[in-house]
Amino acid sequence: MTLTKRQAPASPAPRHPAWWTVSTTWDWHGKQLTKGWTVRIRDQRGTLGFIEHVIAPPRPGSGKRLTKEWVTLMGPTGYRSVTPDKITAAYPPIKTRKRS
Repeated sequence: MTLTKRQAPASPAPRHPAWWTVSTTWDWHGKQLTKGWTVRIRDQRGTLGFIEHVIAPPRPGSGKRLTKEWVTLMGPTGYRSVTPDKITAAYPPIKTRKRS
């Protein structure tokens, strides 16, 4: 029986293209949103958790001119991306009291 050499696992692909600007903090109406903040979306019940803010300029050499911007949120049904103008309210993380 001949054993074959195993291949090393492939390195993970980058999550976003190099020309996108992705940040886990975002300034929304004077509030500094970070992971753990919850936001309310226009015309939708409940709140969603903030994950990241993304600005995606056109791919170099594509000829397109529009820059896209969105916020990635996490809800009970999974991830959701919305444009920043649909956010109506933002709430800081809930702080629990320390037990004595």
